[in-house]
Amino acid sequence: MLDLYEKFLRSRSTPSLALIEDIHVVCGCLKLFLRSLEEPLVTYLQRPNFVGASEQYLTNPTKAYDCVLNVLKNLPTPNRHTLSFIMLHLKAVSKTSLCQMGEDNLAKVFGPTLVGYSCPEPQVMQAISETKPQQDVLRLLFSLSDDIYSSFLSDWDNTSENNSETRTNYFTSLTTDMSSSEITPNSHNNNNSRLCDMGGSTRKGFLPNLLSSFRDMSS
Repeated sequence: MLDLYEKFLRSRSTPSLALIEDIHVVCGCLKLFLRSLEEPLVTYLQRPNFVGASEQYLTNPTKAYDCVLNVLKNLPTPNRHTLSFIMLHLKAVSKTSLCQMGEDNLAKVFGPTLVGYSCPEPQVMQAISETKPQQDVLRLLFSLSDDIYSSFLSDWDNTSENNSETRTNYFTSLTTDMSSSEITPNSHNNNNSRLCDMGGSTRKGFLPNLLSSFRDMSS
C-alpha cells in the first residue's frame, strides 16, 4: 500500500492498478492521505459547527441543512473542494451493490479521517466519546444532494479556467486562497499540509486519479 501511495503522490502519471487485486489497498491509500494532513478536512475550527449541525438533523433537518451549508462555505477553499470531491465519490460507492458499503458503514470507516477528533492527540475516553459525532456528521454530509457538492466544484473549475497557469500543482497548502478569517490554528504553525489541487491538474492530481481508480475497481 505504501508503495502505491508514494506512486500516486510523486508520479507525474497515473499509476497502473492492473496488478492491484485488493480494493482495500486503494482505500487504504485514500485514508493514509487523509491521515497525513495536519488537521481533518473539516478543520479544528469548524468541527464544533459541523457537530452542532448534525445534532439538529433528527429534530430539525431544514435548519441542519442550512447550518451545514454555511459551515461548508466557511471552510478554507482547498478543504471545501477536497471534501466535496470525496463526498461525491463516497455517495457513488454507497450506491454500488458490489461494494456492500452503505452510508452508515462508510460513515464509520471514514469518520475518523474526514471529521477526526477535536485535537491532534485525543485521550482514550475523549476519542470514544467523539466517535458517534464523527459518524453523525458524515451522515448529514451524505444527506446533502450531489448538486450541492458539484456546485462547489464547478465554482473551482470556473476559477481554474481563468488561472490555469497557477493551478498545475498536485497539492496546495491549507492556507492557499485563505483570508485571515479562514486561517485555522494549525495553519499558523505549519504550512506544509497538502491537499489535492482540484484545478488544472484534475487528470494528474492524487485524489481524482485515486478515486477514479477506486470507482473502476468497484464497478
